Amino acid sequence: MATETTFKGAAYPVEETNNAKTPSMKRNTRAKKIVGQTALYFFTIIISVTFFLPFVFMVYGSLQATSDTVTSWPLVAPSFRNFGNYVKAMEVMDFFNALGNTLFILCTSTVLQISSSVLVAYGFARFKNKYTEPFFMLLLSTMMLPWIVTMVPSYVIYAELGFISSSSVFVRKLPLILPAISGSAFNIYMLRNYMRGIPQAIDEAAEIDGCSSFGILIKILVPNMTPILTTMLIFAVTGSWSDYVGPSIYLNDKELFTLALSIGNFAGSTSSVEKQLQMAGCTLYTLPLLILLFTAQKAFMKGIVTTSVKG
Repeated sequence: MATETTFKGAAYPVEETNNAKTPSMKRNTRAKKIVGQTALYFFTIIISVTFFLPFVFMVYGSLQATSDTVTSWPLVAPSFRNFGNYVKAMEVMDFFNALGNTLFILCTSTVLQISSSVLVAYGFARFKNKYTEPFFMLLLSTMMLPWIVTMVPSYVIYAELGFISSSSVFVRKLPLILPAISGSAFNIYMLRNYMRGIPQAIDEAAEIDGCSSFGILIKILVPNMTPILTTMLIFAVTGSWSDYVGPSIYLNDKELFTLALSIGNFAGSTSSVEKQLQMAGCTLYTLPLLILLFTAQKAFMKGIVTTSVKG
């Protein structure tokens, strides 16, 4: 069907088009959407179960009576009467001593890493000169170095300084704390990009009111960086909590063991490794991280999304 449109005395046929979708097209679109969502949910469930299955097996094994029933087939139903495995595991691990060592190293290294990263990122984001970008690129290049490359030189340096053979408990923990003073190249990169997304006019207004550079950082920028700081705090805590290589190199005394190292005590506690106690110890070791993740999940996701947008 066509109609005529007159423009400056001339008549032009204009074809009427019907953009409305037919019922069959709507059904096909709806069916494709349902199939796509179903496939997405299916693969999400499969991946989630795959990652969560080891934790389920760990809890299952921790509630077994003997080591043989942990891996026996058919499966033996777990019983809460075997909850005493957790008490025995805590005794073998020297749980509270190991927890104290872990928290001390974790808190000190996390505070040093986050605070130093914020200071360095502030310098790169707000103070410009001809050396800023070259030094920033030099900093980023350190992210390309594998940690194993610096492991031996670091051990030699700390050994020469007398940290490893020191009689002081505090000094022997320093090799796990001092590297945090330099911050993290990844954290500095993310914080610098985040700060650059905050209008510098806010800084100028604060300067007019007599605020110092450090005051601008503490009173203005840091409160506006809560999401990304929360995310980096979670990364720092999980990294320090789950660190096994560092403590295994520098902490050779059982009194200095962290929780990650103390799990290895099960192998030497008996002639045969009691798997149900190992599973209980691993469960105790994992629970704080799960609690942290679930309680801070909203802030963690907000920090990830906000950082990606501002970056």
